[in-house]
Amino acid sequence: GQCNSFTGRCTCYSDPVNGYWDSATACQSCSVNAVGPLCTLRCATTNASLACSGHGLCFLPVPGLQARCVCDQNWCGSSCSTLCDTNCPTLYYYGLNCSLPCPGLSPSG
Repeated sequence: GQCNSFTGRCTCYSDPVNGYWDSATACQSCSVNAVGPLCTLRCATTNASLACSGHGLCFLPVPGLQARCVCDQNWCGSSCSTLCDTNCPTLYYYGLNCSLPCPGLSPSG
């Protein structure tokens, strides 16, 4: 990014080529929802200002692969935006009649 020496404010890169950097850290660390050594990988989200829709953490399981969300308890989906019904009698399911499996929460992954 670029830092203004007069004001001290930084304008960080925010693109897939140069990375998604955090201005609060003077462009020294990845912005919310960005991971990888060059902050070029992003997790799915329904809100660009929140990692994993605000219901999980973005991580890079293996360098070179796609970033993934690890959802908080009772949230599921690739962007952690689906609330799993805690009243379902069977764990790891949500939706009408508790018939939809929660990806990322099931014992098999």
